[in-house]
Formats: sequence, structure tokens, C-alpha cells
Amino acid sequence: MVVLPGADITSSRVSYYDFADIGRPERWDDEDGNGTCNDGEAYTDENLSGDWDSDVGVNGNGGAGDVVIYEVTVTYEPLFLMPLAPDSWNSASLKATSIKKNQPFGNQLEYGSGAGTCE
Repeated sequence: MVVLPGADITSSRVSYYDFADIGRPERWDDEDGNGTCNDGEAYTDENLSGDWDSDVGVNGNGGAGDVVIYEVTVTYEPLFLMPLAPDSWNSASLKATSIKKNQPFGNQLEYGSGAGTCE
């Protein structure tokens, strides 16, 4: 049974060490106080991506005890268009988000401690 024929479905998973880290940037030395990691300021590469990230989360399922945010978005064309409606109404999107904490099936890994400088 097809509920929304032609629907585009995307999903993502981002993991964090704990709830307090959700949306937190990697730590850096904000020498000029402008709230942006730039001009050679030193940072700690906590998610080991090789770059400074404004969100310390890591794509994927995470590990033992990690917090994971699941997000699914469905974009589709409505079955019945409204006459004289703006073109932007020709497409609709639904998004659902869920957060869970993984079971502690092993030892939880710490954040990385690599170092770098911002450009």
C-alpha cells in the first residue's frame, strides 16, 4: 500500500556524548570575542572531523550511552491542489524528530582531543 506516491523521504542520525552537548559547538579559544572560530584561533577537535564544527554531533548511531537524534523528513505533492493557491503550496513537507539514549552495552567513548586552528 502506498500512502504518498512519489514522496521523497530523507532521514538522518546524529549522536552526542550526552544531552547537554546537543547543538553545542566544539570548544575553541575565542581570542577576538566575536563568537566565531576564525583567524587562527585554536580549537579542540572533539568529534575528530579534522575541522572546527559549530555542532559537536557525529553522524550515525553513536556508541554505548550516547544520545542520538533521529530525524525523518517527507516531501510530497498534495493529492488535491487548492485553486488560486501560491506555487509554494504545490509541495508539502512533514518532519519528525526523536531523541533516545543508547543502552550502556559497553564503555562510552570520550570526545576526541585533537587540536587545530580555525581559518
